[in-house]
Amino acid sequence: MSKDFRTQRKLSITCSQPMSIPKSNDIQKAKSKNKCVLNVNVIAAPAMRGTAMYEVKVAYNNNKQTSMFKSLKEFLTFKSMFQLLAITSKKGNNCCALCQEVSTLPCISTQVSGRNDNNADVLDCFLSNLIEILQRSSVQTITECAAHMGVVSIMTEFLELRSGLYFCQEDESYSSDEGSLPISHCSLSKSLSQQFAAYDAVC
Repeated sequence: MSKDFRTQRKLSITCSQPMSIPKSNDIQKAKSKNKCVLNVNVIAAPAMRGTAMYEVKVAYNNNKQTSMFKSLKEFLTFKSMFQLLAITSKKGNNCCALCQEVSTLPCISTQVSGRNDNNADVLDCFLSNLIEILQRSSVQTITECAAHMGVVSIMTEFLELRSGLYFCQEDESYSSDEGSLPISHCSLSKSLSQQFAAYDAVC
């Protein structure tokens, strides 16, 4: 892909609250200090029919990898689900402690401009912040959160994972059975937007 093509497609996403974008060497240092089961990286991809696209690379235990393409609209829908989660958390409706913690994170702004080409960095940082919180949680906390339509369910389906245990740090109780945790769904029976549309109607 030529540089001219990339410059013509410049877009940027601003944040509702200041969010520092870590330098690449800082990210490498953090990864070397904390060996985690799951790593996610967002990079810019060629636009499709004028729609900004991003490649989400998912690596599990450094030996299983997959990638998927998400549009800007999908990321903004993903963000809106966390906004809904924040509302339900304030009401105390079926929200666990993990959901309440995640709902306080800065959300991605819907404002798009042509000033900077930092979309992928902002989206990558947003996902990294979410995963960092999940990876600090215990297996029990992840399992309890996965029992309702909360942050684990949102993240698991957005990243097309079969189990929320991917978000946990390596644990002897299931690390030996990693073969039984295939990294990606073959298909999804219901889209996230459909599930949350029904969920929002109930609320």
